[in-house]
Amino acid sequence: MRCHARWEKLEPVQGDDSIRFCATCERSVYLCQTDADLAKHSALRRCVALEVVHVGVAYIGEPSIESLEEVLQDESPP
Repeated sequence: MRCHARWEKLEPVQGDDSIRFCATCERSVYLCQTDADLAKHSALRRCVALEVVHVGVAYIGEPSIESLEEVLQDESPP
C-alpha cells in the first residue's frame, strides 16, 4: 500500500532519527536506507519510508511481499 504522507511532516521519535510517527494511521514509520533495512522492516509488517536520493523521501507505506521480492531479486548477483 502506498501512502501519501510526507516524511518531513511525520512526528520525529525521540532517540531515533530513522523512525517517525504517523498520527493519521497511528503507526511508526521506519526509514529504510538499505535493502537489509527494507527486508527487516517488511518482514515485521512495519510501515516504511524509502529514500529517493534525487528527490528526498518519496514512498511511505507497508510494502507488499511481491514488491519486496522484486527488490531483493534485483539485488541478487547473476
